[in-house]
Amino acid sequence: MVCRVWLPNQDAVVRVPRSALRPLSADLQPEIEAGRVAYVAAAAKVAEVLEGSTSATKELPTANARHSDWTALAMKWAELISLVHCGNHSGNDLRLKETGKRLNATFADWLTDHYSSLINLPPTQPAMLHHVARRLARDIEDGGSHRMALIVVDGLALDQWVTIRGLLQKQDADLVMRESATFAWIPTLTSVSR
Repeated sequence: MVCRVWLPNQDAVVRVPRSALRPLSADLQPEIEAGRVAYVAAAAKVAEVLEGSTSATKELPTANARHSDWTALAMKWAELISLVHCGNHSGNDLRLKETGKRLNATFADWLTDHYSSLINLPPTQPAMLHHVARRLARDIEDGGSHRMALIVVDGLALDQWVTIRGLLQKQDADLVMRESATFAWIPTLTSVSR
């Protein structure tokens, strides 16, 4: 088995046989090392997607994919964008843009063929924004809860939300958030889409 290891001094991710790796020593501070390990894992993920590795590109939706494949990708893509912009991955900008262009072209083809059918999907798992209100009403009725908040931030990109979410979770570890992605009405102008 081969693992990816980030070499911070060279700003590179290299492949290393698993047998050559050793566990972290016990005398290191776990709270610091946990952050470093998370960062290395994130950097390896960024590199894998941007290199177009077989395992990463195999997960990318095609023009025949389901709408849920595209919303799942949107969440992953936002995480990736946030990692690149919030970390020290400026060398990956060009590859990120190239990958984004390919994804956008495929998504445009998907939209042409499938967007019009989204309006008719049931609101159990909202596919479009107009489904959200019915879903929330059903959740309140079924759960007997009287407390629920829907926070809408107009003009906020998904990768910006990923950054804000991380900050909110650091401030309050008990905060419960349920997040999902939906399709907006096209054009996505506030007066039309909301």
